[in-house]
Amino acid sequence: MMTLRLRCNLSSRFAAIVSIIGQLAPGYACGPDVDLPMLHLYGGLDKTVRFDGRPGTDDGFIYTPAENTAATWATALACTSGPDAWQSDLTDSAGWLCTAFSECHIDGHEVVRKTLSD
Repeated sequence: MMTLRLRCNLSSRFAAIVSIIGQLAPGYACGPDVDLPMLHLYGGLDKTVRFDGRPGTDDGFIYTPAENTAATWATALACTSGPDAWQSDLTDSAGWLCTAFSECHIDGHEVVRKTLSD
């Protein structure tokens, strides 16, 4: 969760950001104030920090859905395409299914999200 806050509050200090199994509380989703690509990983089987916005079974907290987090970030980067399927040699060899927002303000910048389910 700290990474998600840092990416918004101090986005000019980073070249890119990776959020691993973290979501912010509803109403706190934010985007960077500079162009900053993001890789967003979250747990599809995580029962505490759920990716779907439902209350966690361990703590009862509710988090912003992962798709909203990625969409908010993509809006900040002025991405005009997505979410679409995203692939690389790594995703193909691991059998991962990823989605991405692309065609952002800066060529080559993307917002990619991947559900970790195993």
